Amino acid sequence: MTNKYIFGPVPSRRLGRSLGVDIIPSKICTLDCVYCEVGKTTELTCARESWFSTDDIIDEFSREYEKVKDNIDVVTITGSGEPTLNRNLAEIARRIKEVSSHPIAILTNSTTLTNKEVQKALMLFDIVVPSLDAATDGAFQAVNLPAPELDIAEINKALAEFTHIFTGKIYLEVLLVKDINDSKEEMSAIADVIKRCRYDMVQVNTVFRPPAYSGTKGLNEEELIDAFLYFKSFGINVEPVGNFVKSLGGTTDENLPERVSALLRMRPCTVNDICAVFGSDEAKTAAVTDRMVKDGLIEEKIFKGQKFYFGRR
Repeated sequence: MTNKYIFGPVPSRRLGRSLGVDIIPSKICTLDCVYCEVGKTTELTCARESWFSTDDIIDEFSREYEKVKDNIDVVTITGSGEPTLNRNLAEIARRIKEVSSHPIAILTNSTTLTNKEVQKALMLFDIVVPSLDAATDGAFQAVNLPAPELDIAEINKALAEFTHIFTGKIYLEVLLVKDINDSKEEMSAIADVIKRCRYDMVQVNTVFRPPAYSGTKGLNEEELIDAFLYFKSFGINVEPVGNFVKSLGGTTDENLPERVSALLRMRPCTVNDICAVFGSDEAKTAAVTDRMVKDGLIEEKIFKGQKFYFGRR
């Protein structure tokens, strides 16, 4: 039997093994993001509707959940568009929780957080993953191609307020598009919004899959690490995601020199920078870099009173 609403389990770096619940027809959304991997928005709207029977969603969920419940970590409500546009969101969440013993998460582009009914529905979730791609209207219009009635300042104000009343986990996601919202000015504005939020983690991502609009480009590995470190400089608890994590992640004491070499070939770093990327111990990392300098594997230079390490390309 072909499923209409349920998909997965799928691996999620943030959430683990996730059973997905798609509650929006493709592709109805408040935004038409240039980077969207689902494709261009066909119905740009902020209207909340009931497109599907909640009974049908729950019947299919119950059947599929029984098959995979021992092999998942979370149930995730998402959509081929913006899932909070489903007017029955609260009922769907309540009924899933009656069936499931797993945490329930939702991915949202944050645009409907100005709606108190949406906020009330989201209180039923254990994890909310809101997007924060822009803090200026210019970047918002260029990256997200929003419905005309949306105001990014109002959205970000509602997002910040929501994070302080929501009692579950908040994973903010920032997606950077090259030459649009990746400048220091735009990232600084985003950082100002983040600092007004209560969150558990901020994840910085970029375009890795074919985007809705051709010509949309992601940051390369070096640029993504630079962005990660820039957000880190504001005291933000940030984690980079993307292809370079696969090659640089999974760091242990034994493979730290190999990981450091790969990182330094991309960009010069201080010991603190290296620790920020890998979550490694400062003393152990300093010992590794000192040894690598002595062995001629990397170079060190003092710049503005700080010691930077450079890789050999």
